[in-house]
Amino acid sequence: MKNQVFKPALLASALLIILTAGAQVRAADTAATTSATLEDSSPARLSDLGTHINPQIGMASMEYSGRNSTAQRLTGGATAEFGEGIRRMETGLLLLQAGGKLTLANGTETDVHSTYIAIPMLAKIRIFQMSKQAWYLKGGVLTAFEVGSNHNGETNNLDVLASLGLAGRFALTKNADFIVEGSYNRGLLPALRTSSNADSYNQGALVLAGMSFKL
Repeated sequence: MKNQVFKPALLASALLIILTAGAQVRAADTAATTSATLEDSSPARLSDLGTHINPQIGMASMEYSGRNSTAQRLTGGATAEFGEGIRRMETGLLLLQAGGKLTLANGTETDVHSTYIAIPMLAKIRIFQMSKQAWYLKGGVLTAFEVGSNHNGETNNLDVLASLGLAGRFALTKNADFIVEGSYNRGLLPALRTSSNADSYNQGALVLAGMSFKL
């Protein structure tokens, strides 16, 4: 009698264990498949791909040192990035404007401003990354050629600016990211011609935002 009760109970227990284990295995397989499908369908990180182009627009707060000018001026341009992984190089063309108060030879104080086309040569190193964003430390030089000035005789036609900043990248699609960056820039050459102003150089912040597209 005991065997007749014990054997069915044992078989039922074994069957329950097998069914429970099978359900857990199927659940794990389903979760793994779902995770793999989501990973396959998520956009690839553009920051880890090859060459891409970055059209941007923003504001510059560039002044002649010691001239007490903090005017915000529109700026923009396009850069191209090259490289793989955490290290990249950046170049392109940017429009920059700088200016400030200046005392002319006749003793008159006036606002002087210059417009430059700048060619950046920057190195970028990725310092932080999550699934949908990456942050970079960037530094290098901007070679700036003056293309316009309201007092051309007072300003120099060439400048080289040291640049250091931070850049962020946010995934939108497989082939496009939103980017934002800020940098501090300091001229290494005199910005003004006259001897009394020879110690003045271009300096200030540059803030840009735009899109980044895979080429």
